[in-house]
Amino acid sequence: MVQIIQGKDVSLNQLIEEFDLQRNDDENFFREWQENLPELNDLERQNIAEIKTEYQHLSRYPILEPVVKMVVLSPLLRLAGFYQPPFYIASEEEVEISSEDEGTIIR
Repeated sequence: MVQIIQGKDVSLNQLIEEFDLQRNDDENFFREWQENLPELNDLERQNIAEIKTEYQHLSRYPILEPVVKMVVLSPLLRLAGFYQPPFYIASEEEVEISSEDEGTIIR
């Protein structure tokens, strides 16, 4: 009988362990993503390599969006100069929705 596993119920680490998945580090795998890019200096290459290594380690386990933002997105935005003028980064404003039903408040 075929076993069906829901994506929400499995981690990358489980797939690696159970199905012997292997990372493909072939630089030509998605060649179209690498064409016509500016050259990086040695420090930028080193920073990107560190970000990649940290993400690859953490991605084997359940990882939530705030961790991805902290480990990957924020350092990449810094390297790209998005924290410097003329750019400005604003966070989302908090929105609260509340409903009461038979003495129970749901937020």
